[in-house]
Amino acid sequence: MYFWGELLKEVEKEKQFGFDMQSVIELAYLKKVPLIIIIILATVLSATISYLIPSRFESTVILFPSSTGSVSEALLSKSYSSKELLKFGTEEEVEQFLQILKSDDIRNRILEKFDLMNHYRIDPTGAFPKTKLYQMYDDNVSIRRTEYNSIKVSVLDEDPETAALIATDISDLGDSLIFKIQRTRAIRAFKLVESEYLEVQRILASLHDSLKSLRDSGIYEYESQAEVFNQAYADALIKGNQSAANQIDKKMKVLAKYGGNYSALRNQVIYETERMGLLRGKYMEAKMDAEQDLPHKYVVSQAEIPEKKSYPIRWLIVLVSVSATF
Repeated sequence: MYFWGELLKEVEKEKQFGFDMQSVIELAYLKKVPLIIIIILATVLSATISYLIPSRFESTVILFPSSTGSVSEALLSKSYSSKELLKFGTEEEVEQFLQILKSDDIRNRILEKFDLMNHYRIDPTGAFPKTKLYQMYDDNVSIRRTEYNSIKVSVLDEDPETAALIATDISDLGDSLIFKIQRTRAIRAFKLVESEYLEVQRILASLHDSLKSLRDSGIYEYESQAEVFNQAYADALIKGNQSAANQIDKKMKVLAKYGGNYSALRNQVIYETERMGLLRGKYMEAKMDAEQDLPHKYVVSQAEIPEKKSYPIRWLIVLVSVSATF
C-alpha cells in the first residue's frame, strides 16, 4: 500500500508540472549538477571535435564575361561600332560562361594540374576513388552567378596559396576554353573562305593570261575593233585601194576567229572580279576572326591568398553543440 501511495504522489507531481518558463527554470535548478556536468562534457567534446576538423581557407575570383560579338563585324562592318567589343556580356552570355566554368574539361584539368587525388588524401586503389574525388571537388569549389550578373568562383582548401591558385586557374581556363572553341570554328571558316578566295585568284590569273594571248594576236576590244575594221574596209573598197582592203580583211578574219572567245573571256573576268571583291571582304573578316585573341572576361576581383581561415568556425560549432545538449 505504501508503494502505491508514493507512486500516486509522483504521478500527481508530473500532472502538476507545466512547460512554462518558471517550471523549466525550477527543473533546471533542481537538476543543476547533472546539467553542469553534461554541458562541460559537451563543451570539451565539441571543442575537441572542432579542432580535429582541418582548417580551410577560401579564395575568390569575381568576373564578368565580355561580349561574344564578332571582332570583324564590330571593326569592319559599318552598322556596328567598335564599342560593342567593350561591353559586358548579356544574361545569356553569363549563363554560357558559367556552363563553361562548370564543364568536365576544366574540372579534369584542375584535378590533374594540382594532383588533387593526393592533395585530398584519397586512396586511388580504394573503392570509387573518382566519385570521392569529384565529390570533394564539388564540396570545395563553388561557381555561381551573383545578383549583379557577374560570376563568383570560390575555392576552399587547407593550403591558402593553393586555394588562390585554383580559383585563378579556373577563371583563366574558362577564358582559354572559350577561345579554343571559337578559334577552332573560326579557323575552319577561314580555311573555307581562303580556299574559295585563292581559287578565284587562280581563275582570274588564267583568264588574264588568255586575254593577253588574244591581245598579242591583235584583239583588244572586239566590238569597237569590228566597227572600225568594217568602216575602214568599206572606205578602202570605195577608194579602190585593194591592198589596204586585203590588209583589213586579214585583220577582220582574225577578229572573227577569236572575237567570240575574247568577249566570253572578258565577261567572265568581269564576273570573277565582282566575285573576288565579295570574297575579299569575307576573307578579311574570317582572317580577323581566326587571328583575334581578345580576352573573354573582365576580372573585377583577383584571387588573393587568404590570411584567415574560413572553415570551421569553432566557436559556432561549440555554441550550437552546447545549446543542443542543454
